[in-house]
Amino acid sequence: MKTANLRRKLAATLLGCALVPAVAGADAIVQLGLAPAGADASGRVQLYAPSVVESGSSISHWDVAGIPLLMWPALSSLLGFQQTDLTTSMFFDEGYVPGTTEFEVIVLDGPNEGFNDPTPFTPIGGNPATTLGDARRELFNAVLNAWGQLLDNDETVRVAVLTDDLFCNASQGAVLAAAGAYCVVTDSDTAYPGSLGKALYGSYGDECDPDNPGPDFDLIVFLNENIDEGCLGAGTGYYYGLDGNAPENLFEAFNTLLHEAGHGLGFSSFVSRTGPSQGDHFFAPYVGIYDRQIFDNQTLERWEDMTKSERAASMTNGPHVVIDSPHVVADGPDWAVGNVVTVSFPEGVDDFPGIAAQFGAPVFGPGAVLPTGLLEVADPPRGCTAIDPIPGRIALIERGDCAFVDKFDNAAEAGAIGVIVYNSATPPSGTPEDLIAMAGSSIYTDVPALFVARSSGQALKSLVLSGPGLECSPDADSGCLLGGRFQVEVDWDTGTGTGAGQVMSFGGQRAESDQSVFFWFFDPANFEMGVKMVDACTFNDSFWIFASGLTNVEYTITIFDTFTGQSRQVNNPLGSYPQTVGLTDGIGGFDCTPGDGVRTFAPTPQQVREVVASAPADPLGEAIVASVAPETGTCVDDADTACHLDNRFQVEVQWTTSEGTGAAQVMSFGGQRASSDQSSFWWFFDPANFEMGVKVNPACDYTGNVWIYISGLTNAGYTVRLRDSMTGNTKTYTNPEGNYPQTIGDTGQGLSCF
Repeated sequence: MKTANLRRKLAATLLGCALVPAVAGADAIVQLGLAPAGADASGRVQLYAPSVVESGSSISHWDVAGIPLLMWPALSSLLGFQQTDLTTSMFFDEGYVPGTTEFEVIVLDGPNEGFNDPTPFTPIGGNPATTLGDARRELFNAVLNAWGQLLDNDETVRVAVLTDDLFCNASQGAVLAAAGAYCVVTDSDTAYPGSLGKALYGSYGDECDPDNPGPDFDLIVFLNENIDEGCLGAGTGYYYGLDGNAPENLFEAFNTLLHEAGHGLGFSSFVSRTGPSQGDHFFAPYVGIYDRQIFDNQTLERWEDMTKSERAASMTNGPHVVIDSPHVVADGPDWAVGNVVTVSFPEGVDDFPGIAAQFGAPVFGPGAVLPTGLLEVADPPRGCTAIDPIPGRIALIERGDCAFVDKFDNAAEAGAIGVIVYNSATPPSGTPEDLIAMAGSSIYTDVPALFVARSSGQALKSLVLSGPGLECSPDADSGCLLGGRFQVEVDWDTGTGTGAGQVMSFGGQRAESDQSVFFWFFDPANFEMGVKMVDACTFNDSFWIFASGLTNVEYTITIFDTFTGQSRQVNNPLGSYPQTVGLTDGIGGFDCTPGDGVRTFAPTPQQVREVVASAPADPLGEAIVASVAPETGTCVDDADTACHLDNRFQVEVQWTTSEGTGAAQVMSFGGQRASSDQSSFWWFFDPANFEMGVKVNPACDYTGNVWIYISGLTNAGYTVRLRDSMTGNTKTYTNPEGNYPQTIGDTGQGLSCF
């Protein structure tokens, strides 16, 4: 046996990390716990490989969009709190055997810091500590005890722990914690994390790092010191209870550290993920024991048999990266069933992953209850008081305002045969949505419950509110397009508040045609975003969708096909000026196939002028706040001219295609011009077909300029000319033909107010 002199390198580069990331009749039929998930056709359990390999990313995390069974301990629906998951099966394939392990904890924090912090602490959730440092120690000891009941090791495993200044940003998310092996043990051809090396070969004494005298550790765990300082927002931090009942604003420290300790014990790749060495084995010619279990079911090669470049490519091969080891393949099917909401009607809707509650009926294993029924939004929506009767239905309830078990009991008392609770919070940008194992105790043991992500809950709610066979009914926050077949809704999120977009109006007429609809968020005169649909059934058998906005707040557009029950969503992240979306086929848009015999649809042929083009990535923008208006001017409205901000700023648009050029015309709805003091809408070829919009916001006392926003739902070329009728100054903006435009937000170089 040999030992590797690689302690510092491991601590720096091989750390796994935990990242944060109204009532209507039911017309959707769902089933709880129906389909297995997270394995390929041969039963090999899938891993998560990020679509873009980033520095420090871990090729050992289950995709949160799938069923979390690998390295997501205490969050799997199959688990009680403080239990681990299918990761132990992987450990047995690496060489561990069932048994017990004794751990020794070495705290590396200085006096009065981290795990030695004397800040007073109120005991909570089974944690008896009275100082913050002791609370962290108690919790970490409980974490190691959970692992210690599973893995056999005749040697004491030494674990270093400390708090550290890890990344955290309220708008970008955080690294909650990190961990990795501190020493590596090698035999003739394989590299093992130090704790597994001890289990296989015994103690390696002080040989781990002879060039750096001092105590040796088998693994090291870092807790982000910034989390408890509220770096993710006021009132956020860690929850140090041992009962799994973290309030909505706190993160489960137990789950996080249980996950991280798993990395240090051996659930971690020894393959370089970034830079020139991407795809290399860190300890070549030795291959990491974890990496020997990895298989790519698309290339049909194991990682250990691949070249460096092949491994680098496989890292980003998403669901094709799988664990191909005996225990995981054998145990996977028993674990990969039950955590899913399956929509059986309408057809064509994807399953929604979930986490089963620790109360109610099980949705997996012996005695599983797998109800099928109509889905209904609870009234009240959060279910914290008595819910209106819903006998034989599956209740959809929003998280918040009361304990999970209270929502569940209220739904069961109202006659629900199943309960789905969805998250009420949007995760920080770039982080996955949390799935929570709802804790508590209930007398209703024959009703199952699942927790799903916010996006899943919103999609399920949309199915209920606009199910198949319904007529689209335009109202304040929804529009109906193409003969009423398609219903359009928009939800916005500023990071501090959310709401539904409202359909604009001009002179009492809704800003909606058969093809286009326009929404405001905060000011009825202030256009924020628009959606256009084109009937291209005679062109490529699809309905096309175009969407964009003159805003950089987050919004989600949901479009429902009331004939088939299918839906599509378009999202713009907070802080980004949107790239125009053009979905021009039956995959991105909607196909023209009629629904299930409810009605038939005969599309009207029309000339199609859109040209398919790819869209570049969205740049980041900044939050905007407008203010005082400038002085009035002498602009006069006409068919191809719009005047804004008390007639001071004149807007004209010229369009260009390969067939010719012309002046854009201001749209109208019911005889009312689609132009307000701040916004104007324009058509090029068809009066009902919105092509582009202009918004002029007063910001005179803020920057001394008016702010100009421009975007279009077209890839025809156009030139927008703004003229200040008082000063004669002009600004010109162009979009080249064949390009779906990036929204322009000119908040620094716009026309002067003075």
